[in-house]
Amino acid sequence: MHLQTACFAVWLVTLSNMSLGHTPDTTAVLRDFFGIAELKTYQHELVQHVLAYGVPGKSCGDVICEFPTGSGKSVCYLLPAVLRGCTILVISPLLSLIHDQQLQLNSNKMGVKIAFNLCDASENAMGTDDGDSAAQGASSARILFCTPERLSTEGFLQKLVQIHQHTPFAYFTFDEAHLIIESGNTFREDYLKVGLLRTAFPAVPILCFSATCNDFVKSELKNILKLRNTAVFVTKHTKTNLFLNIHSVSKTCQTCQCGGKNCLWHHKSDMQCESIVKSVNFWGPGEVLVFCNSRNDVEKMKTYLQKMLPTKNVAHYHGAMEDSARSQVQLDFVRGDIDILVATAASFGLGVNMILVSKVVCVGIPTSIQAISQMIGRGGRRGQQYYCDFYIKDSDMVKNRMILEKESLRMSPSYRKYMLDSFGAVQYLVANSYADKNACLLNIILLGVNTTSTVLAVPFADLQIFKTKNATMRPCNRAKWNATLKKWFLPPFASNPAVAQWNRARIDTGVLHLAEHCHKCSNCRKTHP
Repeated sequence: MHLQTACFAVWLVTLSNMSLGHTPDTTAVLRDFFGIAELKTYQHELVQHVLAYGVPGKSCGDVICEFPTGSGKSVCYLLPAVLRGCTILVISPLLSLIHDQQLQLNSNKMGVKIAFNLCDASENAMGTDDGDSAAQGASSARILFCTPERLSTEGFLQKLVQIHQHTPFAYFTFDEAHLIIESGNTFREDYLKVGLLRTAFPAVPILCFSATCNDFVKSELKNILKLRNTAVFVTKHTKTNLFLNIHSVSKTCQTCQCGGKNCLWHHKSDMQCESIVKSVNFWGPGEVLVFCNSRNDVEKMKTYLQKMLPTKNVAHYHGAMEDSARSQVQLDFVRGDIDILVATAASFGLGVNMILVSKVVCVGIPTSIQAISQMIGRGGRRGQQYYCDFYIKDSDMVKNRMILEKESLRMSPSYRKYMLDSFGAVQYLVANSYADKNACLLNIILLGVNTTSTVLAVPFADLQIFKTKNATMRPCNRAKWNATLKKWFLPPFASNPAVAQWNRARIDTGVLHLAEHCHKCSNCRKTHP
């Protein structure tokens, strides 16, 4: 092992003096550590930028990266650390994601442990003696991981300072950085404390990675993390290998209009529906991921599917389980020992490299279009065709609206508007999944992440005529009154020429998604086969 470590050190020194051009050595690193042959163009540009940190004469500004789910974001911040042989800290939202990345990095062909989970008591124990031993132990790691909760615990920041004094951090990375805003403003307040890293380490660059990072999120990240000289890297969201089915029912549209010949979803259905069983039955090990909105629903769905499919190995995963049990379930699912996994979206799947998953089912629907965008990115990571099915009832939308209204009472005005815009895009998506609608559902999701509502200027004298004209439009295109902000808004994607005279922005957001059709969502297959 000592010989392997010595060889590894020499190898890293050699690589750290190289540029990134696809030399045989760089190709070996990509193959041995990340299992890929080469970088894509957009990855190459970002990796080159990060490799320039510490080079005399090069800028050390911060980075915001918005790449789609499954596009290889993690390689862009892990590869430079391996090539340079430096120490970095990755702040990750979920232990499941940390375990996944740690396992992959430490399974390298060099046989050297380079990734450490600082949330793990056994690994963190090497830093609990005196200050010198803490620095010595942790600085031997190339890549350190922790959650925002661990980052905010008493004494942890001082340990990072000791590590930095011994072996300076090359940069900090926030994986799934949109959660700093989304979770920080709801149920994970420790996310809003992460700006302490900039205060404690003002010279260390900060990298933020996310698949759902619109202008509002970018602005908030710059404020919270005090980002400076920020380079923004963006690549287009495309899902050419996705087949999307949205099954929506309501009291006025009681049967699903998805166009599927065998779809049995209707307004009296619940999670114990034969359509769901049929949709997951014919897939292989590790290929099916089912999402439910609550832990209770997860356990009920797992029990139901196991009863209906006794030859399948069905497991469940949620935040109330012990860490060791969750880690084992994730490991078993990723390597194909579990056929069907039922989980809550908040606790599982974010960023995890589940290369076998080809079928994603969501029973219910999230409150935000960003969460939907994340869900449809859970499958197809090898480039294979994959299928996503959403089973939705109007009661789901009513429940989500009530949840959002309750949570909005403690939100800042700017974040409240962000969440209402996001929910407005979800409403538009569901409204267009019913019969006789030709809007592309996939484009609504992909564009909805960056689409906002439009403020209307309606003087009191015009209010009656405004309401009369507004009532002539389809419900999803009508302007909405926000009692909290005391303003009229045109929802995301809404096309409402009847109120154009009060739209000072003169933006008709309703046409943004109509230019293209994916030919693979349940709407496009009916109207543009």
